[in-house]
Formats: sequence, C-alpha cells, structure tokens
Amino acid sequence: MNKVSYDFLWQTLQEESKNKTLNQLPQDFYSEAEQLLKEEKDADKRENINNNITNMISKIKEIRINKLLLYIAYGKQIQMPIPIEEQEAYERITAYIYEYRNRNKGENEPKALSVVHNVPEIYLPSGNKIGPLSEGQKIKINEKNDAAFLINSLICEYE
Repeated sequence: MNKVSYDFLWQTLQEESKNKTLNQLPQDFYSEAEQLLKEEKDADKRENINNNITNMISKIKEIRINKLLLYIAYGKQIQMPIPIEEQEAYERITAYIYEYRNRNKGENEPKALSVVHNVPEIYLPSGNKIGPLSEGQKIKINEKNDAAFLINSLICEYE
C-alpha cells in the first residue's frame, strides 16, 4: 500500500515551506513518491497531474536539502529519522567537510618566518601593515598569501 498520495505530497510541501525545521517524513518517502508518479503515469492520467507530482517532489527535495545544509552549517544534529536519500546526502556532505578540514588543517596555522634584511613598514597583500622589520627578526604570518609575498620578495625566509 502506497503511503504517499497526491494530497500527502501537497500537505508536505505546504508544511516544509512554512517551517524552518525538518518535518518528519517516512524513511521511504522518496521511493513511495516515485512509485505514486509511476502509478499515475501507468494509469494514463492527465499530464498536468504528473507534472504537478514531479514539481512537488522536486520542491520538497530542494527545501529539505537546504534545511539539511543549514543543520550542517550550524552543527546541529538531526533529531528524527529522515528519508534514506536525505540521510545518505547528510552523511556524504558531513564526511566531505570532515575530510576537507583534516586535509587543510595545517594551512591555517601561522607561518614562522625569519627576516633577511631591514625593511620599513610595508603593506601586505591582505591589506595588513607590517614593520619596520629588523634583520634576523622572527615573525609569524597568518595569511598564506602574505607569507608567500614576503618569501617571493626576498624579505623573509622560512625558519
């Protein structure tokens, strides 16, 4: 028995549009919705009903994925079971973010540099001022582009 009907899709779309949080849906919601669409096409119903069903499914997906992204962005846990497709998307996105953060962990650490010669106050590519600097002085630079500029300009060298 198909739990998802045209009316259920309409009500779900209305609820998801009004609410800022995820509403509870059956775990097999999308497969049931696709089954409803297939049954409507097989029954040779009016084409506008099929288009409406397709549009409602797409809009529900879009709204709910946006909500999932907000949950991820704010580090909130999902408190209820969600449809399988959404759970898989949530897990893939969080795994990607975790992998990205671990891969780039050392890039945001300050770069330790040694000043090669005396330099008056200068502006860095980030817009920050630095200086005056003395030969042999040790400095730490947070911005990767600033550190590259100081190295390429022969002002500093890595320690």
